[in-house]
Amino acid sequence: MKCSTLESILASLGFKVRRGSRGGHRVYTHPHIKEFHGNGFDGGHGADSQVKQSYVLGVIRVIKLYKTELEKFMEKLE
Repeated sequence: MKCSTLESILASLGFKVRRGSRGGHRVYTHPHIKEFHGNGFDGGHGADSQVKQSYVLGVIRVIKLYKTELEKFMEKLE
């Protein structure tokens, strides 16, 4: 998955994505989930590089873990 695609998915769910301190590292947080203090992934090097599968699986785990909170957040947007 391309880094820009993963960033778009996270943004559509209300996550804030910012550049990390090194290279292609990205950090994501969600301002409406108090229990979630953030996580990160490496977006790779170069223009719109591929994100390693292990990072994508980590994002999926976070989404599943906070599914209820994300659903409540999305309902408020409707």
